[in-house]
Amino acid sequence: MIRLEIEAKMPEELRAFVQRALSTSDDEVLLVDGVLAMNELSQLTRLDRPDLEFVPYVPRHPNAYAITAAIFSQRSGRRT
Repeated sequence: MIRLEIEAKMPEELRAFVQRALSTSDDEVLLVDGVLAMNELSQLTRLDRPDLEFVPYVPRHPNAYAITAAIFSQRSGRRT
């Protein structure tokens, strides 16, 4: 048996969607006032699901920036 806790203010259409997606009946749904078990969200970070992780962002400079930087470094070299 599943106990699905849903915030009482959740729109009925969304509630029905979640129930269908999780295959739960009305007697398995518990309406809760206020914030839902935020302390339990930390369990999600412990899942071994690399497919849910963000791809690391690797910043790069466009080639035009490298060319511009080279021009400025040459100009600064002439002034010294």
